Amino acid sequence: MEGLEKRLKKLTSNNNHNESLLEITKHFKFFGHQEIIECIKKIHEIEGHMPRDLYNYRYQLMNEILELIEKNNNKETRERIVSCL
Repeated sequence: MEGLEKRLKKLTSNNNHNESLLEITKHFKFFGHQEIIECIKKIHEIEGHMPRDLYNYRYQLMNEILELIEKNNNKETRERIVSCL
């Protein structure tokens, strides 16, 4: 978990939120969410910016992922992840 937290903090400090979410989905094996984040990343790269609707969708997806982390693990794990984002 400490390695994940370190990677998330570095990615977030570099404003690389898509990669942060990919790291989370890989770590917790949320493969369906991982595939969606990879598609969001691809659209972001093609557009050259994050369209507002896509940003909102990514935010919604992030909240779903955090809820799953809490459900499958515990609130402390969720809070540790949130503190890195």
